[in-house]
Amino acid sequence: MLLLLKLTLVPLCIAGITLAGRRWGSALAGLLGGCPIVGGPIVIFIAAEQGLAFGAQAATAALYAVVCLLAYGTAYAWASLRWPWPGTLAIGLVIWFLAAAAMTRLPQAPWAATLAALLALLILPALQPRVPASTRAPTRSIRDLPYRMLTATLLTLAVTGAASMLGAVWSGMLAAFPIVSLTLAVFTHAFQGSAQVVAMFHGMTRGLGSFTAFFLVLALAWPALNLWQGSLLAIAVALSMQLVLRAIAHWRMAGRRSVERGV
Repeated sequence: MLLLLKLTLVPLCIAGITLAGRRWGSALAGLLGGCPIVGGPIVIFIAAEQGLAFGAQAATAALYAVVCLLAYGTAYAWASLRWPWPGTLAIGLVIWFLAAAAMTRLPQAPWAATLAALLALLILPALQPRVPASTRAPTRSIRDLPYRMLTATLLTLAVTGAASMLGAVWSGMLAAFPIVSLTLAVFTHAFQGSAQVVAMFHGMTRGLGSFTAFFLVLALAWPALNLWQGSLLAIAVALSMQLVLRAIAHWRMAGRRSVERGV
């Protein structure tokens, strides 16, 4: 079942996010990429195979991975302004693994992981570069879509294969490895330029609120509920969080527009 998930869900998610980005822009693609649409199912199936205690530990580690994702995105966004994608990707991955190694040394408790995630969500987005004023128009071509899907599938197989041998903490950390954002960033960088990459990571930051809520609920619910009760509760909370965050974003945007009209 888990193999089927890896071979179907991840490439389909990449296809959907890519097409949404083609239609509505890189910021929306980043927003969707920040949601737990890949890491969430992977952790759920890990819990189904390894047990709920193992799964709760993995979910706690996935909360710490929010720090890693934001550090990776911030590093990639800045590096993309100066270097082409191969060097930029190398920098982003080094930062991710350094952050992950640091997070595994912290207390593996939901409260500590949530605190780390919230601090990262408050601090690191402010360190990301602004979207450059000169931007290349998003391409409408989907010729690179099969390559994106294949890349994401191979990454998923490699990451989850390694996680199964490394215990609960690294299983959770690697379940939240930036498979989606890495694939989106590399192809966006190569074909659309750094401005669209920066916009994508700004969008991804907004999606990580629901990511955090999802894994926090799993970490707290699985010790008390069964697999699917905890999973459905986490999905409901994550969707609610995403709706609230989108409403806040629309409200703030409307406020800025009204101020600009007044000026």
